[in-house]
Amino acid sequence: SLIFRPRPNKSPRYILLAAVILLFIFGTLDVMLQLVHVLDAFIWYKGSGGALGEFSNISYWVNAMKSVTYAAQVTIADAILV
Repeated sequence: SLIFRPRPNKSPRYILLAAVILLFIFGTLDVMLQLVHVLDAFIWYKGSGGALGEFSNISYWVNAMKSVTYAAQVTIADAILV
């Protein structure tokens, strides 16, 4: 099981549980940011270049935050593997 070890002492695996919860939070945040970006590109963007112009804007705050969430997920997942 995720929380309890199958050994007789049944000590909880709090570090693994915390890592799973953090991965869930960062993954959900990443999906929410992607939805905001898609809505901005296809619904609310009125500039030149259309949706492609919006998606290629790397200085937009959603792109920056998506990079942060990706880096956090990779770091947590690599820490679990180690």
